[in-house]
Amino acid sequence: MGTRDRIIDAAEQAIHEFGIAGATTKRIAQRASCSEALLYKHFANKEELFLAVLLERMPALGPALAKLRLGVGQGDLRANLVEFAGMALEFYSRAMAVAGGVLGDPPLMAGFRSMLAKNDLGPHLPVQALAEILRAERRRAGSSRASTRAPPRPC
Repeated sequence: MGTRDRIIDAAEQAIHEFGIAGATTKRIAQRASCSEALLYKHFANKEELFLAVLLERMPALGPALAKLRLGVGQGDLRANLVEFAGMALEFYSRAMAVAGGVLGDPPLMAGFRSMLAKNDLGPHLPVQALAEILRAERRRAGSSRASTRAPPRPC
């Protein structure tokens, strides 16, 4: 495992053990067996490190959304949505330790929002993607119903 990965793992452990406020760079460096200065060779700031924890160590919603997109009009929509909901629940449950701490720290929240915006990321994206998928399912269901209807009778 490389140094960057060790640092991310150490940050995740520190967040879960001490919360965001207690996940100091000193604690993270100790757990990663490196100096605090080395943290900043891999991450510009603590917010960037916490974002890496979220993006690289949490179960990703992207693959689950991609699977839903590919399944539009195929299979059991209810079963597909239940499967997605399970993955989303796992993601948000694990992310809560980071998100809760960020929400409680206004300066950290401001930095985090800025980083998310720069990287075109954010909690709104899975919701938007899910809405697009459901609209596609609705369009597909509407067009398949229309094609199976009998043509109107002449008067």
